[in-house]
Amino acid sequence: SDWMQGYVHELNEVRRRRLEPLTDQQVTDMKARNIKPVRMRMRLEHKKDDRRKGRLIIQGFREPASWDRLGTDSPVAALSTIRTLLFMAGCAHDCISSIDVSTAFLQADEYPTDMEARYVYYQPYPGASKQYYRLNGCLYGQRTSGMEWYNTLKTWLCEDMGFEPGKNDPCIFTNKHTGVKLVTVVDDVLLRGSMEQSKLFYKQFEERFQLKDPTYLTVDNPIRYVGFDISMRRKSGIQYVSI
Repeated sequence: SDWMQGYVHELNEVRRRRLEPLTDQQVTDMKARNIKPVRMRMRLEHKKDDRRKGRLIIQGFREPASWDRLGTDSPVAALSTIRTLLFMAGCAHDCISSIDVSTAFLQADEYPTDMEARYVYYQPYPGASKQYYRLNGCLYGQRTSGMEWYNTLKTWLCEDMGFEPGKNDPCIFTNKHTGVKLVTVVDDVLLRGSMEQSKLFYKQFEERFQLKDPTYLTVDNPIRYVGFDISMRRKSGIQYVSI
C-alpha cells in the first residue's frame, strides 16, 4: 500500500501523455502483420526524501533498430563548460540559479505522425492480461529518449526564445539580447543572467514545460548541481563562487 500512490500516478501520467490503447481488432491486425510490441515494466524507486515512486519504462535492449531515428548519444554539458559559466569575469551583477524539468522525457515532442508506428505492452503482474498500446512519444529506458528531449529543448530555446547553441559545446546556450546563458545536463539546467532576466526566462520556461521551483545561489543558499556543490562566499567584502 505504501507504493500504490506513486505506482498509480505514474501509470496514469504515462497513459495520458504517451499511450494510445489498442482495440481488440488493432491487436489482431498487429499480430497478423507479425509486429512484436516492446515490453514495458514498472520500476519502483525509494527516493532520498522517502517518497516511493513508480517509473514506467521501456526495456531499451528489446527495441528494434528501426526505432533509433535520431541516434542514441545525447550531448550533455562538459564539466569545463559548467566551470566556465560559473567563473566568468565581468559579470559581477549576474545571479546564478538552477532548475529541474519534471519528467523531462515525457515532455519531449511526440513522434511525427508519418513515421513507423511503435507498439508496446504492459503486464502488471504474472498471469495478468497484457495491455497493448501505440507509443506516441519517448519513455524512460529507451535508447533515444535523451536525444528526443535534447532536440525538443534545443528547438524551443533557439526557435522560440532566441538562444544560440555553443560552437564547441552544444549544451551551452546564449541569448545575446538578454544576456542570459545556460547549460543543460539532460533535465538539469544551470542559468546565469541578471535577476530580472532570469525570472522572466523561468516564467517563459514554465509556460512551455512543467518545472520544479528554481534555486538561486546566495551566500546562505548553496546549489547542488549534477553531483557537486556550488556555493557563494564572501571574503574581504568580495563575493565569489566556489565548487
